[in-house]
Amino acid sequence: MLDQERWNRIVWRCRRGMLENDLVLTRFLAARGRAMTEDEVALLDRLLDLPDSVSQETKDAVDAAKAGILDGTVTVDAIGDAAGVKTKLSELGYS
Repeated sequence: MLDQERWNRIVWRCRRGMLENDLVLTRFLAARGRAMTEDEVALLDRLLDLPDSVSQETKDAVDAAKAGILDGTVTVDAIGDAAGVKTKLSELGYS
């Protein structure tokens, strides 16, 4: 469980200034936020480090991750599969 200071930092970082991103991140935090594991918080921090507009390399990585989900090599349940996402990111060359 996140302490108040870390929670406040995550909430602040999720305010991106782009309506579409703000809506997605706000809804995610409302649904999952305080119950996130340390691994999930670390993954969210990595996501928030990315610029709002993404490079072709990032788009390709997302497409590869989607393909992994579709072909069953990465599983995602209703809460999220942090370990599977970390594995797929690692396979794609992201540490």
